[in-house]
Amino acid sequence: MYRAIYQQNVMWQAPTYMILDADAAAKGPTWGGDALAAAVKSGALVKADTVEALAAAIKVPAANLVATLARWNDIVKTGKDVDYQRNTQILPIVKAPFYAYKQVSFNLGSIGGLKIDVSAQVIDVNNAPIPRLYAAGLAAGGWIGAYYPGSGTAVGGCVHWGRKAGGSAAKNAAWA
Repeated sequence: MYRAIYQQNVMWQAPTYMILDADAAAKGPTWGGDALAAAVKSGALVKADTVEALAAAIKVPAANLVATLARWNDIVKTGKDVDYQRNTQILPIVKAPFYAYKQVSFNLGSIGGLKIDVSAQVIDVNNAPIPRLYAAGLAAGGWIGAYYPGSGTAVGGCVHWGRKAGGSAAKNAAWA
């Protein structure tokens, strides 16, 4: 999801927003109960009594937001998301007040880090292993690619490369 948010932000050179109606905001796992008012007060959620007012608050063309929500609500009536193939949370956005949550892609780790070999040993700028220095997880660069997809991949990498680093380090003779 974060990769898609990032791509849209770059493509439009503008932020993207998650739009919610009163029902979704009140029942959602993030903003239900007192957290909803706190999110509005902090600015994490923008609140408006009409779709047009919400559009003005988030600085998007009102006609576009109205048309987008009309399209979405037509999709909801069919029960099948033909635009994005979603199969969950296909709910109408019709009940005021309306809310907007600015979606921000963010970095969960360095994705760069220290270059390592297959033993998890850190490699120097001349591609030579640095004795007794190992790295794992997001501190070890290159194994995850150019971005972290937010899928839990880092956990697997931490376990795998942590085990490799520990096993490789254990083979070294103790320092005196």
